[in-house]
Amino acid sequence: MKTACRNLLLATLLMAATAWADEPILRVLDLKTPSGATGQIQHRTAKDKQWYQAYVGTTGVLRDHFKTSPETVAALEFFIGGRVGVNKDTEIEVVSERSVAGVGTSVQRIILVNGALWLKANPLKQPLEIQTNGGTMAIRGTEFTLEKKSDVTTFSLLEGE
Repeated sequence: MKTACRNLLLATLLMAATAWADEPILRVLDLKTPSGATGQIQHRTAKDKQWYQAYVGTTGVLRDHFKTSPETVAALEFFIGGRVGVNKDTEIEVVSERSVAGVGTSVQRIILVNGALWLKANPLKQPLEIQTNGGTMAIRGTEFTLEKKSDVTTFSLLEGE
């Protein structure tokens, strides 16, 4: 009986963890080109090998990739409280790294694969980090830009600390 209860509990936890992993954590707010037309953004899940067209309202889950076209800037909204402006020809990946000791919340991390982004973070419901080849930054209610070209990362603080 104990084994059956333990197996049922483990199966329930596994199904719940799978459901949590697929909960949307962000959505595409806006897509623009310099001419003012609606731009294009590509979206790829962790299991996809090819890119698919995304639209305003498209949601993303952990391990998803987004890539703007060479003439498109995009605005993404994180449901934990931050907004990210994704520059032209930029690729990002959204991951969850670890549990914060004592708090039990998961840290969401954006990996800037290539390109540039702007981030404005209000007080967040859970921790958010940005990672490039130059390091990882924890976000705490700031506004900044970040650009990655090859092995060089440029950071500009606009507001906050």
